[in-house]
Amino acid sequence: MKTTKQAYIEIGKKHKIVKEKSKEYIKEGANLLEITKKIEQDIKDFDVLESFPVELQLNNIVHYAVEANDKTILTKDDVIKIDFGLASKEGYLSDAAYTIYFDEKYKQMTDLCKDALESVLKYIKPNISLSKIGSFLKNYFSNKPYKLIKNLEGHQLDIWKLHAGKTIPSYNNLDLREMKAGEAYAVELFVTDGDGYITSSNNGNIFSVIEKSLFNIRDFNARKILKNIYQERKTLPFSKRYLLEKSKSSLTAKKIIDSKCLHLYPFLKERKEAKIVQFEETIFVDEDKIIITTK
Repeated sequence: MKTTKQAYIEIGKKHKIVKEKSKEYIKEGANLLEITKKIEQDIKDFDVLESFPVELQLNNIVHYAVEANDKTILTKDDVIKIDFGLASKEGYLSDAAYTIYFDEKYKQMTDLCKDALESVLKYIKPNISLSKIGSFLKNYFSNKPYKLIKNLEGHQLDIWKLHAGKTIPSYNNLDLREMKAGEAYAVELFVTDGDGYITSSNNGNIFSVIEKSLFNIRDFNARKILKNIYQERKTLPFSKRYLLEKSKSSLTAKKIIDSKCLHLYPFLKERKEAKIVQFEETIFVDEDKIIITTK
């Protein structure tokens, strides 16, 4: 039987392979839907699930999964954040992201985010308090030309839980809780040339099942589909396109969305003309060190 550490390392290795392969698909002129489908197939080839749907997030947008009829083509001025996660059949998770640009004017901002993540990963040790990590990040960005987005945070992972309780702040929030051995975290940073703050919209196309609401939907077929999704994914998020594929009917999918049985992950945005870059890795906290499972 695998240990918790072995399970996180194993799913992380699979994630790394999918991530490296996905970089071949991100090219100027490529279609977002086609890229997404290729990454999804690479994940399926490992016989694992998505812990979070494949997100191809352009420019000032966060939390966006492509729609079924998406015809968006990558252009030279686009900055694209590729963010997805894997889940083993036992519920062990990975979550990682990277950014690609086509115009060299975005190199400095992208490199800053990547270097900052590498620096904070070297700084993190077992039993470190979350507030200390926040202080480190605040100091790191104190004299930088770009801003760390304050209201997007890394998060603890657990079996079948993408957000398991603890979060990793970007400033000293006085949270004295510590990263303990045996825990896993998604450490992620978002850097922008904008205001350093994202706002939430009322719309979105990523959902998760609200566990206690499974019997709240009256339509028999819709309830059956929702139960099947829960049996497969528990409360892990999924895209609207996934829901349409499972429902095989836009009307049934709409009934499920309107039933209040789903949690919505809204689109998050910086100001319109801003760009956001992102880098993320999953770590496992061992007794004497941290292990980056997705790198």
